[in-house]
Amino acid sequence: MEKRLLEIKARKSQLRGIANDLSSEQIDAALEELKDLDKEEKDLEKRSQICSLLSDGQINGTKYEKPTDKVLENITKPDSKEYRNAYLKKLMGQDLNEIEKRAMTSATNSVGAVIPTQTINKIIEKLKQESVILPLVTRLNIPSNVIIPIEGTTNDVAWVSEGGTNEKDDTIGKIELGSRQLIKTIEITAQVEKMSIDAFEDFITAELVKKAKAAIDNAIINGTGTNNTPNGILKALTALKTGVSTGYEYNDIMKILASVPAGYKQGAIFVMSTKTLYEQIAIIKDDMGHPIFKLETDERFEGRLCGYPIVVYDNLADGKVLFGNFEYYYFNFVEQFQIAKDTSIGFKSGKTCYRVLALADGSVALAEAFAVMELNQTE
Repeated sequence: MEKRLLEIKARKSQLRGIANDLSSEQIDAALEELKDLDKEEKDLEKRSQICSLLSDGQINGTKYEKPTDKVLENITKPDSKEYRNAYLKKLMGQDLNEIEKRAMTSATNSVGAVIPTQTINKIIEKLKQESVILPLVTRLNIPSNVIIPIEGTTNDVAWVSEGGTNEKDDTIGKIELGSRQLIKTIEITAQVEKMSIDAFEDFITAELVKKAKAAIDNAIINGTGTNNTPNGILKALTALKTGVSTGYEYNDIMKILASVPAGYKQGAIFVMSTKTLYEQIAIIKDDMGHPIFKLETDERFEGRLCGYPIVVYDNLADGKVLFGNFEYYYFNFVEQFQIAKDTSIGFKSGKTCYRVLALADGSVALAEAFAVMELNQTE
């Protein structure tokens, strides 16, 4: 750079020395050359100044610390912008710049070791917003198989004679939550590589949540504990029967309410399908001829039945009415969602397959906090 600057200055001096001897055509050529030399000289001087300032750690008189190993290490953390960009660009099949390559030094397999913090937060937030059942239950994030102690038999405080003892001991139960694999795949056309990073993150998050929420909600309600599914609420219950096989009556609803102890009713809700609600329940009236269902729709509840909110969930079989306090169902994410990419399946179609995987499990903590009724088919 310095050598070229000296060459430019020497040439400009040479042109000044011969200016009086130049013809008209030569003068025009000399002027154009001088303009080019001036432009190049200014550009080189700026570059030289920047290099000088950076070597001193200063810009515009402000002192900047040179990047330390700790700073460079921070870009590999899941909550850094560099890591997020690198993670998503690699999923999209885009090239990484040098900083993004450094951010992926902890990478394993096809993407980073963990999903970026911002991306997983978006997924969890969307799951809570868009899922029907998951937001109602107790959610945990314990990164291992876990045994949770649950209160069993609880005896009242007793009066005893002096020197006497209360021989009735309380009991403690437990639930064990393991690591069950939740796997879903998403197929996307090759045009995804043309997206911006933010657009791709929104797209893959929306598609992932669409797939995962249905599987999780269904497992919480209908899970059997087999085929790697969690134990659902219905598995823990013995269904009550309606008084008649033709449909629900007022006394049936009272029987459901009577089956759940008062201690669990604060926060309790009804869950049923759309068809069950509007064909069976909404038409029930009390002795005064007033409907016991009150339509009060909001973002989560369809209305109220005898004062308790109703959640409509169409994967609960028609004819079933579930009532209880869903806080007594525990769902644990042992390992949050991970995303992997495979292009081999789309060799002919140009599609890319993304696989999402999480480790989770769920189980009812106290069955007495729930009750379920179904139509009496044996009448």
